[in-house]
Amino acid sequence: MQDQTSAKKDSDRFEGKAVLLTGASSGIGRATALKLAEEGANLAFSYYSRQESAEELAQFMRDQGGRAFAFRMDLSDASVLEPQFDQAVERLGGLDILINNAGEWMKKRPLTDCDDSLWNRILTVNLTSVFFLCRKAARLMEAQKSGCIVNVSSVVARTGGGGGTVPYSVAKAGINTLTRGLARELAPAGIRVNAVAPGLVDTPMLDTNLKGKNKSSIEEGIPLRRMARPEEIAEPILFLASEAASYITGEILEVNGGALMD
Repeated sequence: MQDQTSAKKDSDRFEGKAVLLTGASSGIGRATALKLAEEGANLAFSYYSRQESAEELAQFMRDQGGRAFAFRMDLSDASVLEPQFDQAVERLGGLDILINNAGEWMKKRPLTDCDDSLWNRILTVNLTSVFFLCRKAARLMEAQKSGCIVNVSSVVARTGGGGGTVPYSVAKAGINTLTRGLARELAPAGIRVNAVAPGLVDTPMLDTNLKGKNKSSIEEGIPLRRMARPEEIAEPILFLASEAASYITGEILEVNGGALMD
């Protein structure tokens, strides 16, 4: 009987929670959205260009008995980002959990060839947007004296990447610092802020960037000898967002198959 009760609690750990998740039309975000809907969340998730995919995902979740809707969010435009956030939260009826997953990868380019526009775009989409959304969420959560924020960082925040992606690595390092600093500021109000830092994840975006490179040769450099599946990143995100992590804040959870060990 005890095991059955525990299983029930695990299956509805986000029941009634209002969750806003950015970037959920594919990859890590999609896996996270599906799990949140499974576990009872009232979910709003954003997309940028894949409207059809996002709407199909939201409809699938509703067909399964979940509560979810998709909305467009442009992380590169601060003038619309905050109104888009406000509209989503109003439709949700509040906000308990913010998960900042959306971002933009970059083609490899040496820093000496990196122009101002590329630098500004990568920092704006991957870091400044997270700052704006965290600030909006923090104001709401401080007023209600509760809430949780989970940011998605990357292993490159600590390694600097494999060369040619300095702006992206800097943005992710900024997310780590933002996470820790905000965790200290918001802890007295009972608000937790954490981050998950994935290593290589087998997603469509990765396939696009590998451009035919041999995955197996890349995986040889990972102690577990494989890339992560999106679901293996979604689970740590949900853990940090759940009551199971009620005494964890300011943590950067590395999920990289052993590619980086402390």
